[in-house]
Amino acid sequence: MRKLFEIGGLAAAAVLIAFGIGALVMSVQGRSTVQDSLRLEGIVGSPDMSPAGIAAEAKKAGLPASVSLPTVDVAGKPIDTGARARAFASYMRIHTLEATGGLTYAAMPRYASADGKGTSDIAAAVKGPSGKPLDNPLRNLWVTETALTTALNTSYLAERISLFGIVVGIALLLSGLGFGILAIGGALRTASSGRAETPAPKKLPAAGPGRLATRRFRATRKTTEWRFVMKALVYNGPGQRAWEDVPDPVIEQPTDVVVSIQTSTICGSDLHILKGDVPETPPGTVLGHEAVGTVIEKGSAVTTVEIGDRVLISCITSCGRCRFCKEARYGLCTGGGGWIFGHTIDGLQAEYARVPFADTSVYKVPEALTDEQVLFLADILPTAFEVGVLNGGVQPGDTVAIVGAGPVGLAAIMTAKLYTPGRIIAIDLADARLAKAREFGADTTINNGTENAVEQVMALTGGLGADVAIEAVGVPATFELCTELVRPGGRIANVGVHGHSAELHLEKLWSRDVTITTGLVDAFTTPQLLKLVTEGRLDTTPFVTHRFPLDETMAAYDTFSDAANTHALKVVLEAVPVAYAAPTEKHAVAVG
Repeated sequence: MRKLFEIGGLAAAAVLIAFGIGALVMSVQGRSTVQDSLRLEGIVGSPDMSPAGIAAEAKKAGLPASVSLPTVDVAGKPIDTGARARAFASYMRIHTLEATGGLTYAAMPRYASADGKGTSDIAAAVKGPSGKPLDNPLRNLWVTETALTTALNTSYLAERISLFGIVVGIALLLSGLGFGILAIGGALRTASSGRAETPAPKKLPAAGPGRLATRRFRATRKTTEWRFVMKALVYNGPGQRAWEDVPDPVIEQPTDVVVSIQTSTICGSDLHILKGDVPETPPGTVLGHEAVGTVIEKGSAVTTVEIGDRVLISCITSCGRCRFCKEARYGLCTGGGGWIFGHTIDGLQAEYARVPFADTSVYKVPEALTDEQVLFLADILPTAFEVGVLNGGVQPGDTVAIVGAGPVGLAAIMTAKLYTPGRIIAIDLADARLAKAREFGADTTINNGTENAVEQVMALTGGLGADVAIEAVGVPATFELCTELVRPGGRIANVGVHGHSAELHLEKLWSRDVTITTGLVDAFTTPQLLKLVTEGRLDTTPFVTHRFPLDETMAAYDTFSDAANTHALKVVLEAVPVAYAAPTEKHAVAVG
């Protein structure tokens, strides 16, 4: 294919050069002829209009002087020198224009008729100073004088056209030379690269059925002045999203990496943003905060990953220096990290993404694992585990009521089982999701739309209530339901993202010693969960219900947001698999 482009480039160069030379030759010849005509301006008013003077002027102009100009008119009165000069100039100009096709003798009466109507009766139209018709030699020249203005205008126009032709010819010639140089250079590079030793491509693990085991390397840009474009899912205000062109990400800080996104997904938080529940997300932001990809560029300060590494990108970034990061509360990072992807900076539902604080925010993916096996460790697994199970203090033998059987609720069921609770109760309005909850390990399911969840839980717990109630929806009604489900001395762990206020009934809770926790995931358990997946203790692949190519992200959103009808849990967005070749030289981008 490259050779075909090189041959095409050479052919285009040859055509452009040929056209350029042709345009130059024709334009230069035409300009020379027209300039001969324009030089006759200097003849008008010449003092020597004798036959010898006329011959000299004609020779000077490079034109034939095959005309005999009389010195007196038909009345015998002398014709002044100026009139003879003008007549001679007119003759010469008409001769030139005739040679170039601009004007012919046959056309002279139309230009020179005295009545302006194009009569062809020259004798009736032109008379000498005495009022008598002029003799033919002088009359014909006198007629040409009245055509002088038209001829002059035509000459000037012709000169400009010929000048434009010269410019076009030069442009074509230079373009052809440029194409030729590029094509020859490409051919030489191809030849030299074929002789050079090429490093073997870096093999990466297969990421699912049909996925190639290698990824594409895109040459590192040493400056940020060249802007490439990529496709991404962009939030354009409440209810508005678009799959559109955005600038490629670039290294902005020495701690950054740029990742080619292989696999990403959509989260309920993305839907909250689209509903307008997260006002700090500005229009124009690329959404998404969960992905797996390949590092294609790295800042000069990055030490824990290399170009070509396949990494899990956590939804939480960590500066590693602030008070909260030192306490492993990364979600509260005050040094520029926390939940920023698809929230306050461009996110991961894109072809490429910039990842700040790479050393403390990405995790190398073991070669034995696929993208889908680790993808949900970016958010929903650590969120449910940390904010639900750990904050709720689940203990062996506990009764755990989980309100909401969506992806986060199911992840809470999966990770709560790590602590061997006595009973897990899943509560939801959708029977399809309750069926999934049973598959994930729920012991009891309750449809709160057709059954009284409070009565059912009280009946299962001897009238006490659940030891731990986990809210995994993010609406006021489900939070208030949790306050009714929990036993005295119990714990409520709120995981859902709330966009509206909820009532806290302290008139009922103040004496019941209930602990309520809230929080944003810190992702400090990601390495632990990654180890459990690697060892086969956790299987996250059942979360996947739909798969879409990355460029069909808009359709994926339609499916995910209509989960009641599509029964979607998690949709996976897959980039087109392409080959990755390791660079011949590692290049760390220095910034600042």
